[in-house]
Amino acid sequence: MKIPRREYTTEFKVQAVKRVNSGQRIAAAARELGVVEQTLRNWVILIRIRNRINNPRPIADTLSGRHGTIIRFFNANWNESRQGR
Repeated sequence: MKIPRREYTTEFKVQAVKRVNSGQRIAAAARELGVVEQTLRNWVILIRIRNRINNPRPIADTLSGRHGTIIRFFNANWNESRQGR
């Protein structure tokens, strides 16, 4: 027997992504909302891609935590090393 596909409103998806963007882990947010973890991960990725297209800025500005810090550090050092050439 096939499991029926669930449909979610756009507002629900946006609120779910906001939870993740505010620092909640994807697994925890998915569990609380009753959504499959990969589904929530796909929504987060989709929103990030759409935001990147609509608001092009350095990728480090869109990332939080250690990933953004690493990219900002790399970009700063890369730019300094390129200027010395």
